[in-house]
Amino acid sequence: MVRYLIHFQYIGTKYCGVVRAPKDTLATSGKIGVQDAIEKALARLNPYQPTKIHVSSRTDAGVHALCNTAHFDLVRPPNKPPAFHDQSLCLGLNSFIDRSEQVRVMRARRVPDNFHCQHRAVSRSYLYRIAAGCTHRNLPITERDRCWPVSPKLNVEAMKEATKIFLGTHDFSAFQSMSKDSSLKSPVKTMDSIEIAPSQGFLSHHWSRDNTPDIQFLEVSFRSRSFLYRQIRRMVSALVSVGKGSRSLDEVKEVLESRNNAHPRMSHTAPPEGLYLKEVLYDEQAKALNACCWTKLCILGNTTAQQSRSKESRREVVKHCRYQNLYPCIQHEIRRMVSALVSVGKGSRSLDEVKEVLESRNNAHPRMSHTAPPEGLYLKEVLYDEQDLLLENSSEPECENLEYIQPKS
Repeated sequence: MVRYLIHFQYIGTKYCGVVRAPKDTLATSGKIGVQDAIEKALARLNPYQPTKIHVSSRTDAGVHALCNTAHFDLVRPPNKPPAFHDQSLCLGLNSFIDRSEQVRVMRARRVPDNFHCQHRAVSRSYLYRIAAGCTHRNLPITERDRCWPVSPKLNVEAMKEATKIFLGTHDFSAFQSMSKDSSLKSPVKTMDSIEIAPSQGFLSHHWSRDNTPDIQFLEVSFRSRSFLYRQIRRMVSALVSVGKGSRSLDEVKEVLESRNNAHPRMSHTAPPEGLYLKEVLYDEQAKALNACCWTKLCILGNTTAQQSRSKESRREVVKHCRYQNLYPCIQHEIRRMVSALVSVGKGSRSLDEVKEVLESRNNAHPRMSHTAPPEGLYLKEVLYDEQDLLLENSSEPECENLEYIQPKS
């Protein structure tokens, strides 16, 4: 038997949570847990005994993780080597996780048999993304299920003052939602840090236009050894209420000191889609395991863009393809051109070879690169000639204003 620690990430929109889905949940909603997806991949490694994983940090349905951790014991057949190489196990799990699943294993590593990913954790960090100044109706599609849209814009300085109320050691009973094991956990927690910083939307520099809302993206970061059930989401809701001006600092402090999670001034729980588990840290001997696990996600569908910790490597590569002819792009043209550019970047194709392929006019040329996958391609905009949009009659036609129709709840 060999025990492994894995670091993994996921987009939680389609899952009932990180842990295994109960049978009744699976029957009614059809949603599985992230744990189900990973254990299914582990089963394809043909272990000698069924393998169950133990997750360090539970997250609810709709909550995402930039880096969560889990451990499991793997028993291989007697006629096989007792262990996998760390990198081979990581690659194997990612190969066996269904492509439809929004789960990725970032790192795998052997650990001592007595290592426990939950009990050995010394710190957990979360961040909550807010899109202020817009509603669900005008939230850019690239941010759907990735943040909490609130209106109007928020007073960030007032919110920063409110974070000071939560710092340090307090009884956070008022900011806890009840669960079946709430009575077994101490409500006293120590908030090591809470920070609010401006952020950017995914590809916002492409979709920002005069006719789009001026959105104020914020990231609220929390760090503590552990948190109560839905504590962060209720704290975020209180901070947003202060930012809106609907709650004062004294009222937030009153709620905290009341230790009553049904306090009349308690704000609603913030939605799950804005919450991300950022990282799980272990003691000094285990911190090295997290060296390459700082990953910032920019995800649309199954596409993941990883951002390194070092500032020098934080660069975004955007390929612009602009066409001024009268015809649309040939099928798969952009994707095949991108593949050729990547081949040059890898050093597997020279500039002369790419030029040779172009001039051959042969789409089956032996030096033709494979077609790049579709998930990295975005249709950015469609432009028209202004003259084509002018009406023949220059006079303004009579128009009728549509009354605003309130959608059914």
